[in-house]
Amino acid sequence: MIKPEDVVITTYSDKPVSQWIYRPEVGIRITHIPTGEVASCHKYRLPHKNKHAALEELNKILEKRYK
Repeated sequence: MIKPEDVVITTYSDKPVSQWIYRPEVGIRITHIPTGEVASCHKYRLPHKNKHAALEELNKILEKRYK
């Protein structure tokens, strides 16, 4: 289980945006502070889906590391 205080969540846009087009930042990058491991996702159009996918990826990374 990943503790919320052990991660830093940042958002980013995967494409350049014109000043007349609104495109929310949908990419999510999650950094696990104690290990320095990073997981990111920009597969979906909704940030909460990307966050969920990135957290699952980070869990898999940490499981492999500590198995």
